[in-house]
Amino acid sequence: PEEAEGITTVMAIDSEGNTSQLPVATEPDEPVIVVSANERLIGIPKNASGRTDCPILQEPYYSTPTTDYYFADDYYATLNNCNIGNPPPPPPPSGEPCNGCDRDCKNTKDELAKVKFKNITALRTAEPWPWGNVELRSVIIIAAPNPSDFWNLLKTHTGKRKEYRTCKNGPCRPVWRDINTEILTWDPNEIGNRMKYTWFEIDKSPLEFVELSATAKFGSVSVTGKVKVKLNRKRYELGESYVEYCDKADGEGYLYTADDIMFYVRQR
Repeated sequence: PEEAEGITTVMAIDSEGNTSQLPVATEPDEPVIVVSANERLIGIPKNASGRTDCPILQEPYYSTPTTDYYFADDYYATLNNCNIGNPPPPPPPSGEPCNGCDRDCKNTKDELAKVKFKNITALRTAEPWPWGNVELRSVIIIAAPNPSDFWNLLKTHTGKRKEYRTCKNGPCRPVWRDINTEILTWDPNEIGNRMKYTWFEIDKSPLEFVELSATAKFGSVSVTGKVKVKLNRKRYELGESYVEYCDKADGEGYLYTADDIMFYVRQR
């Protein structure tokens, strides 16, 4: 079934045609082929293929008379490129000593380095085994001095289940997944002292607008703004965390903890 909420078992058919019910909460100990909707694709009505100033340049994977289906990564990459536009280049190094913040010492892009579920229960709740790969979305809210100018980057992190957990040498447990996703070069004068990362696990369903908010400081002035993001209607909220400009950014970076997920952000 496409609807996961409230489902405790799924029907299985063996090679002899016999049917049985497999529990959703317990991963099978033998191979199972699952037939389900393709979560990697997003259906966009042809009369609304994107913002008028942001057409989707990639070829659709599949088309019907009314809908174009795109890979989610291609669709969100197009929107991110439109949001970023042509930002001003970072200022050249001044040669002055650092002010105690790693990001003051070098002008390189931030990077979302790796991610991990807090525990195996969080993983299984967000994405029960019959629903296949883990489809993470991270929404990064970028501040601006004017509340109406807040914008966002939406990153997709699709991975096989074995990339997020291991069941070797004992009970199943989460593992770190390296994603090394580029964010941007951080100029605190342009985007404030912090960004907000909000995490979701999504399931195949129509898109809808979701309003999210964040707060950042520009000098001593605190500014709160909102953004509208297109997300799948069926989604599981994994939590949120602010990334501060003066957090550790060298080496492995800084460990952030949301409700059900942990992640590292660093500078390249």
